[in-house]
Amino acid sequence: MTSRASPSKPKGPLKVNDVTKGGCKLKWDKPEDDGGKPITGYIVEKLDKQTGRWVPVGRTNDTEMDVKGLQEGHEYDFRVKAVNDEGESEPLETDGSIIAKNPFDIAGKPGTPEITDWDVDRVDLKWTAPKETGGAPITGYVIEKERKVLHNLG
Repeated sequence: MTSRASPSKPKGPLKVNDVTKGGCKLKWDKPEDDGGKPITGYIVEKLDKQTGRWVPVGRTNDTEMDVKGLQEGHEYDFRVKAVNDEGESEPLETDGSIIAKNPFDIAGKPGTPEITDWDVDRVDLKWTAPKETGGAPITGYVIEKERKVLHNLG
């Protein structure tokens, strides 16, 4: 007779990727022991360090989950439990906390453009780079023009 039990905890580490101000992605591996019954899903929970309570994020049949609904600037831990017909496993927890924030901030504004040369169909501009890059290299600038029509009223 085979004994049946709840599964062992999911195999770690519990990886956290693609962190933004409102969410992240979690990934883990299947437990080494399913307890003699097929895994029917995984329960994912989050701990907001400000509240100190574990709350459900959701349930999935996959070994990864997109987490939504994080509060910007809050610190979070995550855990996942494997489930079979006999019950829930012990939780697999993240090794460390994450802070819900975008990886980079918005860059500051560049200096006011100056005309360095022009002709009837072009203009050359120069400006200073922004003092604040937002934590990432500046990869380009958006340049807009406004067409002014001059009327000869004479």
